[in-house]
Amino acid sequence: MKQPMVTVVVMTYQHAEYISECLDGIMNQRTSFPIHALVVDDASTDGTAEIVAEYARRYPEIVEAVLLKENMYHLASKTRTIVLPRIKGKYTAFCEGDDYWTHPDKLQTQVEFMENHPGYSACFHLYNIKNEVCMKFPPKARMRRSRQVSKREVTIEHMCHTNTIMFRSAIYESPKFWKFY
Repeated sequence: MKQPMVTVVVMTYQHAEYISECLDGIMNQRTSFPIHALVVDDASTDGTAEIVAEYARRYPEIVEAVLLKENMYHLASKTRTIVLPRIKGKYTAFCEGDDYWTHPDKLQTQVEFMENHPGYSACFHLYNIKNEVCMKFPPKARMRRSRQVSKREVTIEHMCHTNTIMFRSAIYESPKFWKFY
């Protein structure tokens, strides 16, 4: 199998109601490159792990299931010890187990942007938030046009949602990244 271009990290816990929609959104991506879905279940007891395991059986060339036996939510080192050693792609994207992607060209579009703009470390896109009560749109009107954004806008003003971001996996090699952990 060819080296994947993107590793999609899916962290999940007690998401049995949502995880299939999340994983279907990943499986439905139309790409010209291979992807790798790293799905880490944090010892769910609601059937999430069984659903994840079934996807890994159905899509062994894409889905890598990591089914933890003990909940590690409280351990900040989970990212460093479990996720990072398994990232295979040049780029990393996230889609938490209770989120999902609706556009089948999401990854293709973001990879094309990143490949054509080597000076950028990450990119993200618009999103909607939907829950059982209502559907909300992001309040940031200034997101309606393509532009560069500051670190402050991303980190403090929460301009983007986790499942919209794609970044260069090499960022994990930077000592600056690790000062947050």
